[in-house]
Amino acid sequence: MPSPAEPPTGAAPTPRAEDARALEDAERAWTAGDASRVRSILEPLAADPERLGNPEQRRTALLLLADSTLSDTSIDEPTRRGLAEGHLARLLRDDPGFTPAADLYRRPLYTLLEDVRRNFEQAEAKRCIAERQECRADLSDQGERLAALEQEHSALVDAYGKQEVIERNVERRSRGLALLPLGIGHFYNGEPGLGAAFLVAEAGFGAAGLALLIRRTTVDGCVRTDGFRRGSLDCDSDDSDGIQRRRKAEEVMAWALVGTVLVDIVVAQVRFRPLAYTGERRTIRQDLDATPAPPPPRRRRRATVTPSPVWTPGGGGAGVRVRF
Repeated sequence: MPSPAEPPTGAAPTPRAEDARALEDAERAWTAGDASRVRSILEPLAADPERLGNPEQRRTALLLLADSTLSDTSIDEPTRRGLAEGHLARLLRDDPGFTPAADLYRRPLYTLLEDVRRNFEQAEAKRCIAERQECRADLSDQGERLAALEQEHSALVDAYGKQEVIERNVERRSRGLALLPLGIGHFYNGEPGLGAAFLVAEAGFGAAGLALLIRRTTVDGCVRTDGFRRGSLDCDSDDSDGIQRRRKAEEVMAWALVGTVLVDIVVAQVRFRPLAYTGERRTIRQDLDATPAPPPPRRRRRATVTPSPVWTPGGGGAGVRVRF
């Protein structure tokens, strides 16, 4: 039965199985002291980002490669140290707290690993110091910006408080009063010119019609003998043509008055405004804000009517009780 690291017979080997097999060959070469053989096996794997995907395999390969590089006398000392530092730095980047088992590898590997770890810590400390200085600089800049914004805000608040405003008194109007004729609705709407025009027109039509009516009843002596039916008008004067002309004029004045009243009411309703400005005063906003708000209007008490029994000496009855 094949091991987990080996692919089944007849199947293409997986990258993890190939890495495991290469590690076995490298470990045998390392045990035999063949540093060049270890480097020739593991350096292609370490250089390929698609290989050594297993963290345990990658850690073992980097340790074997660093140890074999340090012991390979075919390379000069500075080059050996530089290559080994690169392998160990990659290992510590994956796991900064990693420490190999004691006395498993050669002594120079442990010494170099501690040096690389110390360099890592110093670089991390320098990075932290630089970040702290940068944060302090940002904090100082933000503090200055905050102070400038607070000063600008204070200036805006002061300018806003000194801004001149117009306080207007508003009165709510009733549409019912705008139904009154003789221009009263327009006077109520705050349009005295239009109200005066309708007042003059309606008064003129009404006065003319009334004058004709008075002449018909007093001068011509006309009375109706059968209500308001046509032909029921009986007059003492013999000027029937004149009476007829004045009667037509009287009807025209009446219809003109009725039409003018209707137009007066319709126009007043169309031009009705529910709110009216009854006065205004200029002040600054901070004085306006300092003025206390008027108390809410008191709620009017409504009368309640409830039925109640009424007892009398001769019997009883029903009544109502009103409470305010």
